[in-house]
Amino acid sequence: MKHLVAAILIVALIVSTPIVAFSSESDAPSSSVEKSSSKPIANEDHVIVKLKDNASSAPLKGLYQSKELIKGGAYDIEVKDGKDIEEVIEELENDPKVEYAEPDYLRSATATPNDYYWSLQWGLSKISAPAAWNVHKGSSSIIVAVIDTGVDTTHPDLSGKIVSGYDFVNNDNNPRDDHGHGTHVAGIAAASTNNGIGVAGVGWNVKIMPMKVLSSSGYGYDSWVASGIREAADRGAHVINLSLGGAGFSQTLKNATDYAIAKNVVVVAASGNSGSSTMNYPAGNPGVIGVGATDSSDRVASFSTHNSSVDVSAPGVSIASTYWNGSHVYAKMSGTSMASPHVAGLAALIRSKWRSYNVSQVAKRLQNYSDDKGAAGRDNYYGHGRINAYRSLSSGATGNVSVSTSASAKRVRTGRTVVIKGRVRPSKSGTVVIRYKKGRSGWRTAKRTRLNGSSIYAVRIRLNSRTRYVFAAKYGSHASRGMVIYAVGKRVKARKLVSINVSSKRIKLGRKVKVFGRRLKG
Repeated sequence: MKHLVAAILIVALIVSTPIVAFSSESDAPSSSVEKSSSKPIANEDHVIVKLKDNASSAPLKGLYQSKELIKGGAYDIEVKDGKDIEEVIEELENDPKVEYAEPDYLRSATATPNDYYWSLQWGLSKISAPAAWNVHKGSSSIIVAVIDTGVDTTHPDLSGKIVSGYDFVNNDNNPRDDHGHGTHVAGIAAASTNNGIGVAGVGWNVKIMPMKVLSSSGYGYDSWVASGIREAADRGAHVINLSLGGAGFSQTLKNATDYAIAKNVVVVAASGNSGSSTMNYPAGNPGVIGVGATDSSDRVASFSTHNSSVDVSAPGVSIASTYWNGSHVYAKMSGTSMASPHVAGLAALIRSKWRSYNVSQVAKRLQNYSDDKGAAGRDNYYGHGRINAYRSLSSGATGNVSVSTSASAKRVRTGRTVVIKGRVRPSKSGTVVIRYKKGRSGWRTAKRTRLNGSSIYAVRIRLNSRTRYVFAAKYGSHASRGMVIYAVGKRVKARKLVSINVSSKRIKLGRKVKVFGRRLKG
């Protein structure tokens, strides 16, 4: 029997600040508020083992009392009583027939509700969804897989949007939600819109595929999560949303996300709610679009994890959506779990409009047309910026933004100025940051200049040190190539110039003359 214990590694429903919910019900569910754990937790008597191609199961002999082949070709084995998990893993990894062995890590979803209350869906306005829907509302042939606690498939705001899924917790074809988290996530991504009730979903017309991999407590193992990812990809999902995660790298999860991406499925995941730089998985896996959370003022949420996994950010504080608490209700919740389905819903709209797009093209459109916040360009808090649905879907938008840079001279006498100029294509408005490196130092900001729609920039910069300079321009997440300029020779000191005049040019011998003037420079 599997046990949920604090041992080696965790996968978590990442939760944050108190949450308000709303419904016709007078009683609200009590819920605790917890942060993502940076301490990994795993099943204490199960190990995931992947054998090399054509290898027999001989390396497993004597180690397990039961084994189960999971999707992807790995075994989930229950080790014999008295066997130490770490010793079993070490023994297996030393066997040349074993590709890898690892704990069956525990994962969890990224937010829990507190109580009910109706609120305006500020997040949709913030990402310019209404304007985006005037451009494109998506297609019912595009599917977002919600890999979570399941979905309330009979909720009046979701029932018309559901395609068949699977329950890997109970091993049946009924992925119903017995927690609430997955229903909330599904509503953000693609609740029925413009139907006169409840809430709107980013995806408008797109469908939802529920995959239950987290139990009623909000936790689930890597073996369940990985199976859900692979099953969603096999069933034809175009986008996968993973509002779950935890500390500790898992090869099993990486193999699953790699598998989905190889099948041209866009994988989106919550970055985590630790409020720290701790890396969470699967958001940290290559190719996965990691999502941070912002509030209604476009500030990074205090709980939002910040590190290199954050590709974009989206609204994640007090987000109204569908919910299940034993009946069909609505709730407000906070967490990167809520930010992730905003991005997944938009990715589905992009996939719907540009059917030939691959995963990389969808990711670039999300990144390139986000609203840059915080430090210029990509940073670990906002990623490339807070998503903008209208810019991402606008017909005039292009996925290729280029920044060019040139200089008035490649060799300049020390102390003189050089003109750095260039162009952003296509024409843009906003700020261009001119950066430089001097000698072996890191990048510094030299100047900022506004484009104001002209797309051309030009600035004058004085080179005060005799050294090698490298200049580059940056617009949002796009940067030009570095350009080398040498400041040479001794610094030219400014000459002190004076003017001189006299009171008279012709005077009698022995008389005085007044000489006066002023310094002109230096």
